[in-house]
Amino acid sequence: MDKGEKYVVDVFKRDCSCRRWQLTSIPCPHAISAINHRQEDAYDHVDECYKKAKFLAAYENMMMPIRGEKFWKKTNGEPPEPLPARVKPGRRKQKRSREEDEVASGTRMSRIGMKMTCRTCSKMGHNSSTCPIKKIGSTSSQTQFSRQKILVQRRTSKGASGSGGGHTSVNPLAQVKSTSARSSSKKQKR
Repeated sequence: MDKGEKYVVDVFKRDCSCRRWQLTSIPCPHAISAINHRQEDAYDHVDECYKKAKFLAAYENMMMPIRGEKFWKKTNGEPPEPLPARVKPGRRKQKRSREEDEVASGTRMSRIGMKMTCRTCSKMGHNSSTCPIKKIGSTSSQTQFSRQKILVQRRTSKGASGSGGGHTSVNPLAQVKSTSARSSSKKQKR
C-alpha cells in the first residue's frame, strides 16, 4: 500500500503522521488498522459533523422561500454595478457563436460527394500524392538529391562506355550541384 513506509497513529488525539485524519476528520487507512487492532469500531472515531444526527439538526428549522425580484423592497440607493469583464487567457474567438436556428452564411461549399482528380494522370479516384504512376517512377525512400545523383552517375557511365576506352574523370557531385543551381535560377526567373 505505502511501500514499507511507517506512520505514527495516536487514536486518542485522532492524529496520524500522514495528516489525512486531521484534514478530513475521517480516519485514514493507517488509523483504521490501529483502531481495528484495538478491536474498536472505526465509525466511532469519525467526526460528529459527518453523522446523521448533525445533518438532521442542520435542517431541523424550516427554510422560508424567498419571493421573486418584483416583490423586493425598493431603496433609494444606486443599483450595484456588474463586475468588470475579465479577459480570458488564450486566443480570442474570431467567429461569433450562432443561435440554434440561425443558418451559417458563407461562400464555402461542402466537399461531400465530390470526386478527386489526379493532376499527374488526370484520372479520378485518387490525388497526385497517391498516384500509382508517380510511385512507379520513384521510390519514397530516395530523396530528390539522391535521385539526381543516380541519374548523373548513369549518364557518366553511358558516356564513359561509349567513348572508346578513354577514361574521363567526371565528378558526379559537381554536375548535381550545377543542375540544382540551374533549376533554382529557373525558378527565380519565373
